[in-house]
Amino acid sequence: MALYLGRTIVPIFEDPDDMSLSLKIKRGVQFVKQKLYRIIHDIEVILKLADAPSGVAFEPQFRKYHGIRLTSAEQAAMLELESLVGDQIPKVSIIKWNTFGFVASDNHITELGLYDRGLTSLPDIIGNLTSLETLWLNDNKLSSLPESIGSLTSLKILYLWRNKLSSLPDIIHKMTWLQVLRLGGNKLSSLPEKINKLIGLKVLDLNLNQLSSLPETIGSLISLKELHLMGNKLSSLPDSIGSLTSLKELYLIDNKLSSLPDSIGSLKSLEIIRLNSNKLTSIPGRIKRELKKLKDNGCYVFGVDL
Repeated sequence: MALYLGRTIVPIFEDPDDMSLSLKIKRGVQFVKQKLYRIIHDIEVILKLADAPSGVAFEPQFRKYHGIRLTSAEQAAMLELESLVGDQIPKVSIIKWNTFGFVASDNHITELGLYDRGLTSLPDIIGNLTSLETLWLNDNKLSSLPESIGSLTSLKILYLWRNKLSSLPDIIHKMTWLQVLRLGGNKLSSLPEKINKLIGLKVLDLNLNQLSSLPETIGSLISLKELHLMGNKLSSLPDSIGSLTSLKELYLIDNKLSSLPDSIGSLKSLEIIRLNSNKLTSIPGRIKRELKKLKDNGCYVFGVDL
């Protein structure tokens, strides 16, 4: 059906299939526009570089994005992400674990949530979001991360719950500014030795992976306050675990632990340790004494009889 307004024909959709087609056309046009914006941005950069005298820097260009003034580099990154998810990314006031949207401050993207968007990869251009402090990528299908994520030098919190990561990319160990790294619900079978480089890390969430061991280097995470290892395949812990002197919470529920290292008693800051659903049926006296030390120091010990 169509509505005639003078010489203009305005279609009116009654058939659901027509409505679907209209939506597809709209999104297709949006996708082409975004690609054109990206090409224009790239051409502008090339022309400026070509015209600029050697060694002379130029001020970044600013563009409007959802009513916000962003650098053209940040705008290009957001438009590229929109083309990947097939929808506009809305501006929101707060980001939570299940948010699709972004938060901006002082004309920069500071928080970004891309919850459950079917993402299998991230574009290299995401590295343009250099003011990003929090990035939520929960419930996607990511099996890897681009090297450019190492350019996010303001990033403090990275959520990657329930993706398809089987290993951590090399670039992760260079992100020494990270404070919270949540990787629960992936397919990690091991951690890189260089995990010790994340010296600013306060929360490390590795729940529901396939870890059978931890590297000795994990003891170098001296700022770590929470270590979540529930639902893995750990049969033992490294002696270096006792070096985590800032650790307050240690979750080891549902693993295959049959013993604990003597160094467990060195965790002087520990407030809670959960050992439920392991194989700690017969704990040697020395380990009991170490756990009792923790308990006497005010730590809640769950999952073993002392």
